Amino acid sequence: MRASDPLRNGLFALFFALALGGGARAQYMERQVLASSGACAEAGNLKLEYTVGDLVVNTTLVTAAPFTQGFQQTHTDIPTAVQALESSEPSAWPNPTADAVRIDWGTRASGTATVDLYDALGQRLRREQVNLSQAYRCDLSPFAVGHYFLRCMPDDGHVMIVTLQKGR
Repeated sequence: MRASDPLRNGLFALFFALALGGGARAQYMERQVLASSGACAEAGNLKLEYTVGDLVVNTTLVTAAPFTQGFQQTHTDIPTAVQALESSEPSAWPNPTADAVRIDWGTRASGTATVDLYDALGQRLRREQVNLSQAYRCDLSPFAVGHYFLRCMPDDGHVMIVTLQKGR
C-alpha cells in the first residue's frame, strides 16, 4: 500500500498542475464592451476597464492567459445611446393627467381628421375636426377621474385609438 502513495501523490500533483496550467484556458471569448462612456487604466500587468451602466471589469494577465473578473455585454445589437424617436403611432403626454393631454399624431399622419372622445362606457363625449400636422390638446378637466378613449379617423381611413387616463 505504501508504494502506491507516491504514485497517487504524483498523479494528483500532475492533475492539479494540468488543471491550473493547461485547463484554465477552457473557454476564451473576445471581450466586447457596449456603453456610452468608459475608460481603461493599466499599471504593470494589471488592467482596469469600466463602462457606464456596466459592472466593473478587472483584467489581470497571469503568464499568457488573461483573467477577467466581472461582466461585459456581448450582444452587438443593443442601442448604446438615446436615439431620436420618430413614431408612426400617436403618443399622448402627460398620461395620466389631471386636466389636458397633448396628442402627437405621429409621422404617418397628415391632412385632417375627425376626433371623438369616449368614456369607459363607450359614450361619445366630444367630436372635433383636427389638423393632423399639428399637436392636439385634449382637455379632460370637465370630466370625472377614469379612462377615456380618443378615436381619430383621418381622411385616409387609417383609424387611430389613443387610451387616456384622467387622475386627480
